[in-house]
Amino acid sequence: MAVGVEDVKEALLNFALTELSESPTNHVYTFIKSEMGAHRHHILTSLLAARDSAENKLEENTERQQTPGANYETLVTCRDSDFKTYFRMNRNTIQSLTRIIGKRLMASAEAVHPLIPVEKKVLLTAWLMGNNQSYMAAAKLFEVSKGTVYRIFHHICSELTILAGKYIQWPDPNECDEISASFENKHGFPGVIGVIGACHIEIREPEAQEEAARFKNEQTGQYTVILQAVCDDRLLFRDVCAGFPGQTSKLRVLIGSPLYTRLSSRTDPLIEPHKHILGSSDYPQLSTLLTPYSSNADGHPLSKQELKFNSLHQTARSVVEEAFEMLKKRFQRLRFIDVSRTELASKVVVAACVLHNFALMHGDEFTDEHYKNTDKKI
Repeated sequence: MAVGVEDVKEALLNFALTELSESPTNHVYTFIKSEMGAHRHHILTSLLAARDSAENKLEENTERQQTPGANYETLVTCRDSDFKTYFRMNRNTIQSLTRIIGKRLMASAEAVHPLIPVEKKVLLTAWLMGNNQSYMAAAKLFEVSKGTVYRIFHHICSELTILAGKYIQWPDPNECDEISASFENKHGFPGVIGVIGACHIEIREPEAQEEAARFKNEQTGQYTVILQAVCDDRLLFRDVCAGFPGQTSKLRVLIGSPLYTRLSSRTDPLIEPHKHILGSSDYPQLSTLLTPYSSNADGHPLSKQELKFNSLHQTARSVVEEAFEMLKKRFQRLRFIDVSRTELASKVVVAACVLHNFALMHGDEFTDEHYKNTDKKI
């Protein structure tokens, strides 16, 4: 079987990278180190860049073969039903978001790639959020470079996190009354204005060993950041906190979040008397946070009233899991955020929560039927 030039180059690259990256345990390494001396780091960097370049070309060629006719024009001129499949939001929702982001970028002196239309930037960000495909795939579809895709995506995510204060808000007293009435009507539990919960978002292994250990979820072995959220009856997020390491317990996340100070304040209460949020037994029992009865508290079995309380509590509490499920189905990048910098991952998570709320506020639901179409080819 003939061996091509590219095969030889790849083999040499892999050999050099292996030997230069390992600790000094063999004579090959010792020879390379003695011959190259202080230049070793620069050579290793160059080799890594060469390998990345080769991988990018391979990835680009593969994706070109898989989607031969796809381009930006086919995305923006498609049918409305296909548009939602590609971008996870209706065309009208995207247009509204574009106007809002456009006003912010006009007032900003730090706009990234100002010659690229705002609509294209918003669509690129929505497509990456919804599809969890590579930057190279986005570069091909949106006809820009891979580096431009990266910069635009993270810039728009930063703008969305700034908008979090507008689109992720604690309900005012009138809203609390409406939410409470809805919870009682749907789930039979009075006084509920929200449900608190947390979920893990997988990320790439952080580069620093100490940081990697903190962000490793011991139950799954994955590296994750935690999203804590309070949602209402409409699945809107009313408070979010993202970025705690994956090994952190729900209790520690709550205590470390700004929400806890507001929930436990006696001088400036967040919630009116006789109203509360619900949480699982992982959380502390507060006057503003109700958790289920535990049969282990005094060793006695629960009464019928306590069992009924727990049943209603569990039913009402399910809305937060439903909200997380919708969030991850709509924005599939949250299945795995391919960054090792945890602050970037947290920014992407909060940006997705803002988009989630923005869509729901515009009547833009995301159903199981929409989710079934997510694998549709362009």
